[in-house]
Amino acid sequence: PSATCMACMPRATSRSSLRFCTIRKSSSKRSSAARATSPCFFVFHGGSGSSTEDIQYAIKAGVIKMNIDTDTQWAFWDGMNKYQKKNVDYLQAQIGNPQGPEKPNKKYYDPRMALRAGEEEMAARLVKAMQDLNCIDRL
Repeated sequence: PSATCMACMPRATSRSSLRFCTIRKSSSKRSSAARATSPCFFVFHGGSGSSTEDIQYAIKAGVIKMNIDTDTQWAFWDGMNKYQKKNVDYLQAQIGNPQGPEKPNKKYYDPRMALRAGEEEMAARLVKAMQDLNCIDRL
């Protein structure tokens, strides 16, 4: 959309922090009926960490995009961190673990295992975001 009209709309959240929505004037490419019902686009900057109630409020107020980068980064990190905590006894040496002093740990310290745990956690977070944003079965 063209950004001929751009401003920021502050909005206090339940955590008493300030969030901003960018207001963009409707694109001339949209139909006149669409422009009449929604003359501006809203982008919810800093949406990560927002409650479902705040997200639903923002959608009702006209938000069409929400940034969730921080949430997805944290989810990825959290998945890797959980993997490390769960397998800490297998991540201390190449050989030797609670199953025996000669038992190998290769399948635990393979970086693909921790990365996969991060990917799974991030995928779950994306599903939650899609639910919160009412994006399931919309096409």
